[in-house]
Amino acid sequence: MPTFTSIDLDQQAAAVQLVVDQVEQMERLADASILRHLNDIARRRINTNLITRNWDDLLRVAGSLKLGVVNAHDFGSSLPLG
Repeated sequence: MPTFTSIDLDQQAAAVQLVVDQVEQMERLADASILRHLNDIARRRINTNLITRNWDDLLRVAGSLKLGVVNAHDFGSSLPLG
């Protein structure tokens, strides 16, 4: 049966803490990135004319997603960037 010294346990605890710190830092960076994106979106105005002109297409997309005819990833990747 292996025995652990206090040094081994201290090293393991330090390694675990390092990983926890790195994960927390990645989460903070991701949260900041998401918030920047949402703030950018929130500054824009809704173009109701654009929605009205494309209402039939929007309903068609919503129905296709709901019925599983297309999945969200495939649909999203087919949209033009910009």
